[in-house]
Amino acid sequence: YSNSPEFLYFVENINENVCAYQENAIHILYIFACTTSFLALLMYLFLAKYRADTATKLLRILPSLLSLLLCCISSVYRLVKEDAYFGQDIWFTFLIVNANALTAVAIATYLMKYMHYMTVKNDWVSDVVRKHVKTFEKTQKRAMTADLLMWNLVGASVFSQGMQALIIVRVGFGLALLRVFYMLYYCQIFIGTYISDLAEMKNLKDQSAKIFKTDVKNTAIYSWIQ
Repeated sequence: YSNSPEFLYFVENINENVCAYQENAIHILYIFACTTSFLALLMYLFLAKYRADTATKLLRILPSLLSLLLCCISSVYRLVKEDAYFGQDIWFTFLIVNANALTAVAIATYLMKYMHYMTVKNDWVSDVVRKHVKTFEKTQKRAMTADLLMWNLVGASVFSQGMQALIIVRVGFGLALLRVFYMLYYCQIFIGTYISDLAEMKNLKDQSAKIFKTDVKNTAIYSWIQ
């Protein structure tokens, strides 16, 4: 156990840190991160070989590939250089913030693909849902650029110290938190409206089934009378 300067580069006196830093546990976690990200990267490459047969499909999974690659490289870099702390080592900080930024871009890309697929696959989806999906797609293209900027804003704190670094980190993570709430808001609207459309379709189907049964019954009685 020790007092590590990681994530405390904006604190004047590191000895005031009350958090215990377990070196062995951190080492094991980076090995785990390196292994899982490498295996996931292999799976994505296998998927890209057989599924990404067009440039559009390859571009769609590119953020996921790059985020996993950066995660694997950053883990290896940290295992090789144990004093490569976030906020102090420029290269390690660059790898971490861009891995997070590309992960956010990959999530937004997947959501856009999923929402677009649900509207195209189901003709009965209401115009309200289609409008939400179009609005989401337009805003996400700008938001993905913002993801790269705000995470690199956090990484820019490596060039500052003390209170200035603390302000940069808080602003960057605050913007990232707002981004998460923004995604949750649109997901809630889309899923809620989509479920409402499903319920309406179920009611129409039940009513159609009742009418069909009534018509069949009336036809059978009329034939029997004849």
